[in-house]
Amino acid sequence: VSQRISTLGTIHIRVGEGLLLLGTAHMRCKEYHEALKVFKSATLIFRSMYGDMHLGLARALNKLGLAASHLYATLTDSIAFEALHESFTIRLEKLGPNHTDTIDSLNNIAGLNLRMKNYNAACKAYHEVYFRRQLIFGKRHPSVAITAHYLGEVYMKLAQLNCAKKYYTRAMDLYQRLELRDKNQSIQRLLHDISALECAGSERKVTF
Repeated sequence: VSQRISTLGTIHIRVGEGLLLLGTAHMRCKEYHEALKVFKSATLIFRSMYGDMHLGLARALNKLGLAASHLYATLTDSIAFEALHESFTIRLEKLGPNHTDTIDSLNNIAGLNLRMKNYNAACKAYHEVYFRRQLIFGKRHPSVAITAHYLGEVYMKLAQLNCAKKYYTRAMDLYQRLELRDKNQSIQRLLHDISALECAGSERKVTF
C-alpha cells in the first residue's frame, strides 16, 4: 500500500483496493482496531472518487461495518450500524433485493442487531435473509440452515420457545441432509442451543 501511495498518490482506486486487502488481512488476524482504521481510509477514497452511491463504496462500507461490529463498544456500534445500513441501501438500489451482496449486507445488519440485543429488529432482518436465501439458493442450501439456526437463537432471546423449536428443527434437518459430522462446529453449537431450549421449555413442554 505504501508503494502504491508513493507512486499513485493517496486518492487512487488501486490504493483503495490495496487498503481493502490489508484490512481483510487484519480481520483474519483478529486485529479489529487496525482493520477499522484501514477500512475507514478505503471508504474515504471510494467516496471521494465515485460519490455516495457506488458499489465499490458499498463494499468498503460493509467491511468497515464488520470491523466496527467486532469491537463491542458504543461508539463503534454506532459506526457499524451506520456503515452497514449505508452499504445495504446502496446495494439494494443498485443490485436489487435478491442479489447475494444485498443479502450479505442485510445479514450483517441482523447479526449486529442480535449482538446489540435489538431482538425484534434482528428477527425481522433474519426472516428477510431466510426468505431471500431460499429464493436465491434453494431451500436446502447451507446458508439457509445457518439463517434458520440464527432465527432460532433470536426467538430464544424473545422467549418464543415454540418458534425457536421450529427453526432449530429446520436447521438440524438441513444440517443432517448436508451430512455434516456430529463433531462439526455448526452441529455442536446447534445441539448446545437445543439443549438450552429444552431446559428453558421443560415447564412448558417444549421438547424435541
